[in-house]
Amino acid sequence: MKPVECNYSIPGLKITGWKTGKATKGRVVALHGWLDNANSFIPLAKQFPEGWELISLDLAGHGSSQWRAEGSSYHFLDYVTDTLRLCKQLEDKPLVIMGHSLGAAIATIIASCPPQNLKAAVLIDGLGPLSNPPEISHKKYTQFLKSQEKLSAQKTHYYKSFDEILNKRLKASPMNKEAARLILERSLLKDTNGYSWKSDPRHMAKNPSRLTEAQVINFLENIQVPTLFIEAKTGEYFHFRYKILGGRLKHTKHTTHITVDGDHHVHCDNPKHVAKEITAFLNNIP
Repeated sequence: MKPVECNYSIPGLKITGWKTGKATKGRVVALHGWLDNANSFIPLAKQFPEGWELISLDLAGHGSSQWRAEGSSYHFLDYVTDTLRLCKQLEDKPLVIMGHSLGAAIATIIASCPPQNLKAAVLIDGLGPLSNPPEISHKKYTQFLKSQEKLSAQKTHYYKSFDEILNKRLKASPMNKEAARLILERSLLKDTNGYSWKSDPRHMAKNPSRLTEAQVINFLENIQVPTLFIEAKTGEYFHFRYKILGGRLKHTKHTTHITVDGDHHVHCDNPKHVAKEITAFLNNIP
């Protein structure tokens, strides 16, 4: 079934995305990674189990979704609040929250503070958000202020061709070329000057407000629903960021952990295997 564009209004924001499938069993809300967009789930959608409506969203300031108001910033927990507000509009059917990378971090928090109709969570190469030790709080906030000043002085950068951006993207994050092309098609604007990014440049500001590791573990210890954690076997990005993964896993409640061949965008590189694991998981949730 061909994806159909969808829009949701939450306080202060218009959130866009697409949906496909019939919700005879329920809905799966999919959340992408940092600087990706809803199209990162197109390869998976082609393999998705019947009976589940897949709703793939653009997070605020990504894809076609609205940017946050002038003077605002993009703090991690705000994404959680956005998603919970949107999910209240989907209370008539059983719900599963699924996320990749940043989206998986958001889904982790939602699994620990679930809406009433949330039945399960699927985390793709992400287990909770990135954390910082409290003793570097001053340093991180100072970096944030400097990065804001730098971004406010920047002008829009234009690229001559789509392939120039595609090649740059593939160097930054190894993944299936066709999947990268799908993501970029929803990420770019084209005018007489060339190609430019649709995403809010404020995403490039340094993050001043990460949770501490103890706070992340507290959320993991309070996961309330069956959760599937799919780890990419060759995802160096993930392993570099999560040297503390073993420490997190032992605190994670109600969670099944599997590994799948592929890099960080494993749901794009190996969608058939990922869909098979998700199907088996969904077939066994209460």
